[in-house]
Amino acid sequence: GMNRRTSWPCACRNRGKAPATSASPPVLASGATSEATKQMRSGAGMRGQSNKTKLGPSVNILIISPGYPADMPQFSRGLAEVGATVLGVGDQAVGSLPDLVRKSLSAYLQVRSLWAEQQVAQELRAWLKGRQLDRIECLWEPGMLLAAQLREALGVPGLSVEQTVPFRDKERMKQVLDAAGIRTPRHFPATSVAQCWEAAERIGFPLILKPIAGAGSADTYRVNESDELRDVLPRLRHV
Repeated sequence: GMNRRTSWPCACRNRGKAPATSASPPVLASGATSEATKQMRSGAGMRGQSNKTKLGPSVNILIISPGYPADMPQFSRGLAEVGATVLGVGDQAVGSLPDLVRKSLSAYLQVRSLWAEQQVAQELRAWLKGRQLDRIECLWEPGMLLAAQLREALGVPGLSVEQTVPFRDKERMKQVLDAAGIRTPRHFPATSVAQCWEAAERIGFPLILKPIAGAGSADTYRVNESDELRDVLPRLRHV
């Protein structure tokens, strides 16, 4: 298997008919110092009182990266409208958060980097001051593993790291489906140029070449024959 730390985290799969059976092994499915920032950290001046009828008891929900990408603010808004206490953590400065996010959040923690998982967990634990979270959510694909790691670190219900990995690792995902008896296109993980050529020989053309942990079809190519593969491979060296 591969992850983002390998030099060629790509998966090849065939565009043709999926085989009826697969030999893949089974796997478990498995800061800022401005006045505005001080108010956000404390929860003051963020979310006004609302007369909207609550649909259920208030719960504490932490949203990772509530201001990015562009559609994320709508999730914070929706949660706040149904009565949840919405907290946010991200590496955006408070002043950079969209107005809708600032209106929806009860408090916000700015961290230096969302990808320093242990540091984020430590800062969150100190910031929460014993306040219990009911859920930790991230609607942005690159942050799904961070959400799982924070759930495990803080004892919050939800998908574990083991359960989340198949949603981010495309080869693991296909192995899970294979183990469940669900047909998938022929697939092969590759961590080098040589392995990409080996995959093409085993799978045949046309094939799809894509990052193991990609999102939004970025760096994804349909390759119809060997000359196209030779042209595409240099474009993936940054992955």
